[in-house]
Amino acid sequence: MSKIRSILNLPIWVILFAGFIPIDMLNGVLIRGGGPSVSFAFKLIVLGIVCIHLIRSRYRVLTIFCIATVFFYLALHTLILKDIRSAMVGIDFWIKFTSIILFFLFFSLKVQSHKCEYIITIAKAAFFFLFLNTIIGLLGLGFPMYSSGGVGIGTRGLIFAGNELGGALLASSFILLVHYFSQGKIKYFTIISLCSLIMSASMTSKVSILGILILVSLIPLVYMFNTSRGLILEKKAFYFNFAAFGFFPVVVSIFAYIALYKSGLFDRIVHLNESGIMMALLSARDIWAREAMQAYLEVFSFYQILFGMGFEWFEYISQNKSVEIDPIDFLLSYGIFGLFLSYFFFLWVIVFSILFNSNGWSNYVGFFCFLLVCVSFTSGHILYSGTAGFLFAAAFSLVYSRKEASFEKNATHI
Repeated sequence: MSKIRSILNLPIWVILFAGFIPIDMLNGVLIRGGGPSVSFAFKLIVLGIVCIHLIRSRYRVLTIFCIATVFFYLALHTLILKDIRSAMVGIDFWIKFTSIILFFLFFSLKVQSHKCEYIITIAKAAFFFLFLNTIIGLLGLGFPMYSSGGVGIGTRGLIFAGNELGGALLASSFILLVHYFSQGKIKYFTIISLCSLIMSASMTSKVSILGILILVSLIPLVYMFNTSRGLILEKKAFYFNFAAFGFFPVVVSIFAYIALYKSGLFDRIVHLNESGIMMALLSARDIWAREAMQAYLEVFSFYQILFGMGFEWFEYISQNKSVEIDPIDFLLSYGIFGLFLSYFFFLWVIVFSILFNSNGWSNYVGFFCFLLVCVSFTSGHILYSGTAGFLFAAAFSLVYSRKEASFEKNATHI
C-alpha cells in the first residue's frame, strides 16, 4: 500500500513521462493490429503542456525559438516543395529533435529546483517497462528486431520503433548506473548492469550491445577520475574497480556469445559481410549514404542545400527511406542550417558539462552525450528519437544537479 501511495503522490508531470514507454508498447500493438497511433498524440499533448510551462519560465525565449523553427521549416518547405502535405510530413524528425531540447529545458528547471530524484524515478519507470517489454519478447509474444529469410532475429517486444529501443536502453541505464554507483550501492549497480546486458543481447542491436558494454566498463573509470586526488582513491571505489575489471570481462564474454550466436545476429553479420566489411558494420547504410549524398550534390537546389527538402529526398534512396545515419538524414531533410543547429545543441551540452564541473554528474553527462554523438554517426534515431528522446533530455538535465555523486568519504592510497 505504501508503494501505491507514494506513486499517487508523485507530481503529474512525473507520471506523464513515466508513461511514455508503456504508451509506446500499447502503440505497437495498435499499429500492428491496424489501429490508430496513440503515442504521437499523447506525447504531443505532453509537449504542449511542457511548452506552456516553459513560456512562463526564464527559458521563454529559447522555447519560442524552438517552436518558431518548426513553423519556419513548415513554411519554407511548403514554398520549396509547393505541397503543404509533404512539408508537414517532412518536419517529423525536426519536431522530435526540438522536443529533446524542450524536455531538456523543462527537466533542467526541475533539477535546479532540487527535484533530481524525480528524474531518477522517470528513469526507473522507463527501465522497468523496457525490461518488461524484453521479457514479453523473449516469451514469444513480441516481434523480432530483424528478419532474415523469414527467420526472426532478436526481439523488440511490443514497441514498433525497434531502432529507438537501443537509445532508450542506453539513456535509462546510464542514469541508473551512475545513480547507484555514485551512492555506493554496488549491488543495484550490478543488477542494472546485468539486466541491461540481457536486454541489449536480446535486442541484438549492435549499437545497444556496444553502448551498454561501454557504459558498464567506463562509468567506474569516470568515477575514478572524479574522485581521485593524485594517487588517492576512495577505498570503496578502489575495491569495486579492482573487482569489476576481473568480473565484468567474464560476464561480457557470456552475453556477447548469447547476443552473437544464440540470437542469430552472427549469421546476419556473416551474410552482410559477404558484401563487404562496411556492409556488415553499417547494415547497408553505407550504400544508402552514397545514394543520398549523390542526390544532395547533384539534384538539390541552392535553397535545398541550405534548408533541405523534408522527406522528398527518400525517392533517391533505393529503399525509399531515410539513411538512418543522423548527420546525413538531417543534412538532406533540413540542410546545412538544420544540421548545424542539431549538433550545436549536443556540442553545447558537452562543453557545458566540462565547464560546469562543480558536481559529480557533469563529467558523466559529458561522456554520455559524446557517446550519443558517436552513435549518431553510425546509426539513426538519436537526434530524432520519439521513444528515447525524453530520456536523453532527462540525462542531460542532470548536469545541473548540485548533488554530489560520491562514495562515503573513505580513501585509500594506490
